[in-house]
Amino acid sequence: GKSFEIATRVTILILFSSVLQLWILPVVLLNFFLFFLSPWVLFCQIHSPFPENIEKTLTRVGTTIVLCLLTFLYAGININMFCWCAVQLKLNDLDLINKSLTRYCMAEYYMPRFVENASLRLLWYVYKTDFN
Repeated sequence: GKSFEIATRVTILILFSSVLQLWILPVVLLNFFLFFLSPWVLFCQIHSPFPENIEKTLTRVGTTIVLCLLTFLYAGININMFCWCAVQLKLNDLDLINKSLTRYCMAEYYMPRFVENASLRLLWYVYKTDFN
């Protein structure tokens, strides 16, 4: 299942980059920053303090740096660019991983991804030439 999902995403990105080479970088960076910022937005919305055992060994700045690096790894190394991952960060939890994933979480990921893939494919179709 995941291999078809990844193959579809890679195909869409290749098609899009074949006609709009300069626009692939903003698309990739936008995806990266959305996944980097999404745990932080949720964290700020619920006004949660940092997990307590992290604060005892690190300063608040150190804790923030560690959590930023963790979300950077989550956004960059994880396959979120290509498919939904079962590991979702939850910065207000001591374990840092959301274990209560629902179909709503999956729909929250797949609906925007579907719209993005359809939009990229439509742009490819509009701007393609006989050479492409």
